[in-house]
Amino acid sequence: ELEKRSVAGTLYDYYRTGVFRCEGTPLQALAAILSEAYHTPVLITDSQAATIPITTTFRYDQPLDSILAIISETLDVTVTKHRDSVLIR
Repeated sequence: ELEKRSVAGTLYDYYRTGVFRCEGTPLQALAAILSEAYHTPVLITDSQAATIPITTTFRYDQPLDSILAIISETLDVTVTKHRDSVLIR
Protein backbone atom coordinates (compact mmCIF):
# COMPACT_ATOMS: atom_id res chain seq x y z
CA GLU A 1 0.00 0.00 0.00
CA LEU A 2 1.38 3.37 -1.03
CA GLU A 3 1.12 6.41 1.15
CA LYS A 4 1.29 9.91 -0.30
CA ARG A 5 2.71 12.64 1.90
CA SER A 6 4.36 16.03 1.56
CA VAL A 7 8.11 16.02 2.07
CA ALA A 8 9.73 19.28 3.19
CA GLY A 9 7.38 21.43 1.14
CA THR A 10 8.70 22.25 -2.30
CA LEU A 11 12.38 21.66 -1.55
CA TYR A 12 12.39 18.22 -3.17
CA ASP A 13 10.74 19.51 -6.35
CA TYR A 14 14.15 20.50 -7.75
CA TYR A 15 14.17 17.41 -9.99
CA ARG A 16 11.09 18.69 -11.75
CA THR A 17 11.41 22.48 -11.45
CA GLY A 18 15.18 23.02 -11.48
CA VAL A 19 14.81 25.15 -8.36
CA PHE A 20 15.56 24.61 -4.67
CA ARG A 21 12.74 26.55 -2.98
CA CYS A 22 13.18 27.02 0.76
CA GLU A 23 10.38 28.46 2.87
CA GLY A 24 11.52 28.58 6.49
CA THR A 25 13.46 25.38 5.78
CA PRO A 26 15.93 24.27 8.47
CA LEU A 27 19.49 24.52 7.21
CA GLN A 28 19.94 20.79 7.92
CA ALA A 29 17.20 19.92 5.41
CA LEU A 30 18.74 22.15 2.75
CA ALA A 31 22.16 20.61 3.40
CA ALA A 32 20.70 17.12 2.93
CA ILE A 33 19.12 17.98 -0.41
CA LEU A 34 22.26 19.78 -1.62
CA SER A 35 24.29 16.67 -0.70
CA GLU A 36 21.94 14.55 -2.80
CA ALA A 37 21.77 16.93 -5.75
CA TYR A 38 25.48 17.71 -6.01
CA HIS A 39 26.81 14.32 -4.89
CA THR A 40 28.91 16.03 -2.22
CA PRO A 41 28.39 15.54 1.51
CA VAL A 42 27.26 18.85 3.04
CA LEU A 43 27.46 18.40 6.79
CA ILE A 44 26.26 20.69 9.57
CA THR A 45 28.70 20.45 12.48
CA ASP A 46 26.88 22.83 14.83
CA SER A 47 23.51 21.82 16.25
CA GLN A 48 22.35 25.44 16.49
CA ALA A 49 23.25 26.09 12.85
CA ALA A 50 21.31 22.98 11.79
CA THR A 51 18.01 24.49 12.90
CA ILE A 52 18.47 27.97 11.39
CA PRO A 53 15.54 28.56 9.02
CA ILE A 54 16.24 29.79 5.51
CA THR A 55 13.81 31.26 3.03
CA THR A 56 15.28 31.63 -0.44
CA THR A 57 15.42 30.13 -3.90
CA PHE A 58 18.47 28.64 -5.61
CA ARG A 59 18.62 27.34 -9.17
CA TYR A 60 19.80 23.77 -9.68
CA ASP A 61 22.20 25.00 -12.38
CA GLN A 62 24.00 27.27 -9.88
CA PRO A 63 27.40 25.93 -8.83
CA LEU A 64 27.40 24.48 -5.31
CA ASP A 65 30.16 26.92 -4.30
CA SER A 66 27.90 29.84 -5.23
CA ILE A 67 25.03 28.47 -3.16
CA LEU A 68 27.32 27.84 -0.19
CA ALA A 69 28.74 31.37 -0.39
CA ILE A 70 25.22 32.83 -0.27
CA ILE A 71 24.28 30.60 2.67
CA SER A 72 27.45 31.60 4.52
CA GLU A 73 26.88 35.31 4.00
CA THR A 74 23.13 35.29 4.62
CA LEU A 75 23.07 33.09 7.72
CA ASP A 76 26.44 34.15 9.16
CA VAL A 77 27.75 30.58 9.23
CA THR A 78 31.20 29.31 8.30
CA VAL A 79 31.54 27.05 5.28
CA THR A 80 34.75 25.06 4.82
CA LYS A 81 35.79 22.26 2.52
CA HIS A 82 37.31 19.21 4.13
CA ARG A 83 38.51 16.49 1.76
CA ASP A 84 35.48 15.63 -0.37
CA SER A 85 32.95 17.16 2.06
CA VAL A 86 31.61 20.58 2.91
CA LEU A 87 31.30 21.52 6.58
CA ILE A 88 28.94 24.22 7.82
CA ARG A 89 29.21 25.57 11.36
